[in-house]
Amino acid sequence: MSRGGLDYINPLEAYNNPAAAGWTWGPEWWQPAGQQAPSGTGYQQFTVFAKYLHELSDTFNIEYILSYDTFRYMRRDFSNNYNRHDEDEIFAKALARWTPNERHSVALGAELSLESFNSMSGGNFNAWRISTYDWDQEAWSTATYSGLGEWQWTLTDTVTLFLGGRVDKNSYTDTLYSPRAAVVYSLTPQDTLKFITAQSVRMQNAEESRLRWLETKDTSDAEELDNLEIRWERQHNDNLWFAFSGFTSKLDVIAWDVASVSTTNVGLQKSWGLEGEFTYKKDSWNLSASHSYVTLTDFDLREGMSTYLVSGDRLTSWSDHITKVQAGYQFNPNWSLLTSARIYWGFPGAEDYAEAHDTIDDGFSDAYDAAVFLNMGLRYQKEKISMGLDGTNLLGFIDKKYNRRLRVQGNCNDYRSTAPSVLFSLKYHF
Repeated sequence: MSRGGLDYINPLEAYNNPAAAGWTWGPEWWQPAGQQAPSGTGYQQFTVFAKYLHELSDTFNIEYILSYDTFRYMRRDFSNNYNRHDEDEIFAKALARWTPNERHSVALGAELSLESFNSMSGGNFNAWRISTYDWDQEAWSTATYSGLGEWQWTLTDTVTLFLGGRVDKNSYTDTLYSPRAAVVYSLTPQDTLKFITAQSVRMQNAEESRLRWLETKDTSDAEELDNLEIRWERQHNDNLWFAFSGFTSKLDVIAWDVASVSTTNVGLQKSWGLEGEFTYKKDSWNLSASHSYVTLTDFDLREGMSTYLVSGDRLTSWSDHITKVQAGYQFNPNWSLLTSARIYWGFPGAEDYAEAHDTIDDGFSDAYDAAVFLNMGLRYQKEKISMGLDGTNLLGFIDKKYNRRLRVQGNCNDYRSTAPSVLFSLKYHF
């Protein structure tokens, strides 16, 4: 369960010059900060999760999952407009695993997600558009039915085949197929080569999907990702493991389109990348790190669409180079310390976009420099009880710019900082 919020006032430039805010909703935009109506945002979230493993034999078991999640969000702006969004989900899953012999292993499962939504227009553009069709009913719901499975077949002592995928059907989509296949070849006792191909399909967001159904009685297009990867792994010795991979992908992107004022399929994005990683373990210490590089090869923008996602031959919303580091130390069987860091080594594509559209301030590069997110956690575990004390985005206590997230929409010329936080968790395993 979590709850939070923030009170704020009209930015200085808005009440000195209302046009600087991009719109003028009322005379309060002209008022000094102390005379403006209170404004702010608030949210609360609650989740209940249960899992049960039914072991029917040494070769067959079924895992059951049932959860309930609720989320509430409210925003009041400077013109006393209210924006509210409520979302509830009941999720159920059953996954059966069968290993009849040492060469075959099969997993088959089914999922059901029942979601209900309740949005009050106020400043929510899509909610207002939906309400023009449903004046008497703000709330609406969807159901998503899914099937998934995987077959692992050990063809020889050196070759293993994986075939799998999932099928999803939502109230406002056609049937969506996400197949996956992989071949794993053991070159030597230490070296493994993997060939992986996959298609992953993601649904349009719920409000856009419902709006299209109300307007056209037609289902929404999905975001489709086709990915091909070649990967080499080596267990060098008992302490050191490392891997290197290369991949190429094609993505039918869902993003914001200014022309239609909606989230829709704006174009076909093609890219490729490389990634290297290693893990080192010795005694009570463990260290792992990875570095990835991704570059855009082509972006075919659909006719009449617009996007903030690319600038020339560069991605604006993603860092070309990303480093991830994790380290841990086991003090004793009960106590351990975990740390992790993510480093985004700059956003040159976003800076190019801002310069091309003349929205960058002279000498300002904070939004495009490297961003670092540091987390640390202390764990205690004994028998069925586990406790944790975690700090997230800790460098924000030193300087909020370290926790910077680029704000792409709005001509890529500013950023928002993620707040540092401290969390306590307690788990009991029945």
